[in-house]
Amino acid sequence: WASQPAWVVLYGGVSLGDAALMTDALEKAGLRNRLGSDGSSVMVAKEDYARARVLLAKSELPAGRLFDRTTPLEL
Repeated sequence: WASQPAWVVLYGGVSLGDAALMTDALEKAGLRNRLGSDGSSVMVAKEDYARARVLLAKSELPAGRLFDRTTPLEL
């Protein structure tokens, strides 16, 4: 069996529309991701955290969000 990655919250409290745009961008870039149970948290594998932040920043996602957290929130 392949081991599961350690998932970290990339962004929480985002709109469903932003969550959809973010997961689409992450998938197109080949980055593993998943949504939290309420659909407003986007998670990535811990080793992809920095790359995912840069990717979404380039896409200006999530909309209107300041990029203030520099360390992942582990689950």
